[in-house]
Amino acid sequence: MRMINKVAVLAIAGATFVGAGTAYAYWNATGTGSATASVGTAANNLVVTGLSATTLTPNGPTSSVSFTAQNPATFNQRISKIHLVSVTAYPTPLDRTNNTNPVTACGTVNDGSLANPGSSVSASRDFYMADVVVNSVDGDVAKSAAAQVLTTTGTMLMNDALFDQEACKTTVLKLTFSTS
Repeated sequence: MRMINKVAVLAIAGATFVGAGTAYAYWNATGTGSATASVGTAANNLVVTGLSATTLTPNGPTSSVSFTAQNPATFNQRISKIHLVSVTAYPTPLDRTNNTNPVTACGTVNDGSLANPGSSVSASRDFYMADVVVNSVDGDVAKSAAAQVLTTTGTMLMNDALFDQEACKTTVLKLTFSTS
């Protein structure tokens, strides 16, 4: 074999060896692992305030109730429903502000669990407001909101009760709500 042929054979063998060295291979593997994370909880400190647009009278016209929400938390919170829990009557606005001298003979509430607010059970209660469903946009209360206005409104009525409601006359009402 001549020298040129030997060099050619070595060159081809070397190129083949280098090419084989650049081949690509990989393995598929499976495995398991774990990690930890935490999720916050609702602060449950929303304050919903309602304002009745008109004066209520027994069996009189209903009153639209508008709402604002306060959220002292540092994150948004959501309201999906507003429920009238109680009505407390006071003789004056100052008494209402100071929570003094409540008129105990006025302020019973149909809790909204009755389908017919005009039923005889409702007639043994002074006031009624159906649960208010809050839409998703309105119900997103911004973090640190002082008085976010909700466009959702409720409708409140004063029942014509089966008892004397004279104690309710000219009182100032405090409405207490729960939210979910």
